[in-house]
Amino acid sequence: MLSNYFSYSSILLIIGIVFLSACSAPRSTSIDRTVSKTSNLRQDIVDFAKQQIGDKYKYGAKGPNRFDCSGLVSYVYKTQDVLIKGSAAHMFRQGKAIETSEAQPGDLIFYRKKGRIFHVSIISEIFNDQFWVIHSTSSRGVIEEDVMSSSYWRPMIYKVISLKSLKE
Repeated sequence: MLSNYFSYSSILLIIGIVFLSACSAPRSTSIDRTVSKTSNLRQDIVDFAKQQIGDKYKYGAKGPNRFDCSGLVSYVYKTQDVLIKGSAAHMFRQGKAIETSEAQPGDLIFYRKKGRIFHVSIISEIFNDQFWVIHSTSSRGVIEEDVMSSSYWRPMIYKVISLKSLKE
């Protein structure tokens, strides 16, 4: 009789623990799923862009294997069902500018020289004051570099366009 009591008590204890843990478990909300989906999209964009590193530059090329700066962006984004087309200046007009402090991987950095937008890159990573981007340069092809430490690129950084605004 005593052994039946312990087994019955053990079962009740296990059921109670399962019930309490189910009640206290965090629940996924639609906001969580949206953030996760956006985070995955950003990571997928960066991962695919990294696969293009080493490809050659060619003016007007839209891939695969050869790209100019806007061709790389449109090619990478298209694989993730984000349609953005045209030159860097045209791409700039398709999104919403955000503060640099709000930038995230997958967003775009635009560069301006003599009052005109001439280049675009994809943010791959941000560390403190470093902005690592993937872009197609005429001299080195598709590369990843920290544009904040570049004496060439840093002074020409113009604006950041949010990936979110391109998806809407």
